[in-house]
Amino acid sequence: MPHWYRHMGIFLEVCRTGSFRQAATALSLTPSAVTHHVRKLEDKLGIPLYRRDIGRFELTPEGLDIVNRFRDPLARLEYEYNQATKAGRNRSRTVKLTFASGVGTRAFYAFLARYSRENPAIVLELDVNDRREDIEISGNDIAVRIGWPETQNSGVTVHLRRIRSMICASNEYCCEHEVAKFSDLVQATWIYMRGLPFPIRFEKAGKTVNLAPDNVLYVNASNIAYDLVYNSVGVSTLLDFVVEDDGGYEKVQILFPEYRLPERELFLAVRENRRNDPEVSRLIDALVAHFTR
Repeated sequence: MPHWYRHMGIFLEVCRTGSFRQAATALSLTPSAVTHHVRKLEDKLGIPLYRRDIGRFELTPEGLDIVNRFRDPLARLEYEYNQATKAGRNRSRTVKLTFASGVGTRAFYAFLARYSRENPAIVLELDVNDRREDIEISGNDIAVRIGWPETQNSGVTVHLRRIRSMICASNEYCCEHEVAKFSDLVQATWIYMRGLPFPIRFEKAGKTVNLAPDNVLYVNASNIAYDLVYNSVGVSTLLDFVVEDDGGYEKVQILFPEYRLPERELFLAVRENRRNDPEVSRLIDALVAHFTR
C-alpha cells in the first residue's frame, strides 16, 4: 500500500474518532504511531492539519478542506485497492495452460520447467488433454491446440506453425521387421490414436491411398504412441516437430515420405479477458518463441 495512502487513512480515522488515542485503539496501533503517520502526511502536503494551540483535537481550515476532499474518494479507492490486490493474489499470477498430449515432448516439458524457474512469481497450472473444448468453456487461460483455429468459437488465436504427420518407426524396429514397401505396413504393428478415422487415409501424387493394418494397438494419447514408437513397439504417425524436438532423427526413420496425411496447424487459443494480462502475455511470447524457433 502506498505510504501516503496509509497516512491519509489513519488521519481520517483520527477525524472520525475525534482523538489520537481512540484512533490508535480502533487501528490497533500506539498513539505515538498514529501521531507519526499524521505528521508524515503534514510533511508531504506542506500544511498543518490540526491545531496544536488548544487542548483538544480540532482541524485547521486546511485540514478540514483535506477531509472534505478525500473522505469519500478514499473510501472508494480503499475498496478498489483491496479488490485489485485480492484479484492479483488469487488470479493474475496463476496461468492455466492446457495442451494436447502430442505437444508434450521432452523438449516442451524442459521448456516449462525452465520457464517456471525463470518466473518464480507465476504459478503454472498444467492440464494435458486431447478434448477439443472452446477456450472460454474449458476454464483455462491458454491452450496449445493441433487442428484449425476456426474451430474455436471464442477467445483469441495465435498461429504457431503448420505441421504434418510422418510415418515413423525406430531404427531397431526397421531392422527386425520388413518395411521395404508401403504394402509391408499392413503386416506391421500399428500404434494408432483411438477416435481417428480408420482405415488410415494417405495421399500420394494427388490420389487417396487407404491403409488398414492387421495389428493395431489403440492408444488414448499421442504421447503414448510417441513413446511406443521410440521403444520399438511398432509404427505410427508422429508430428514433424515432435521428431525434431527430441532429436528423433537419430532414433527413428521416416518411412515413405511421399505418402502424406493432411497438414494441420499448431496454434494457441487464449481467453479474451486475459490476453493483455502481463503474466499471460509473457507466457504467450515464450510459447511462440519455443514453437517457432
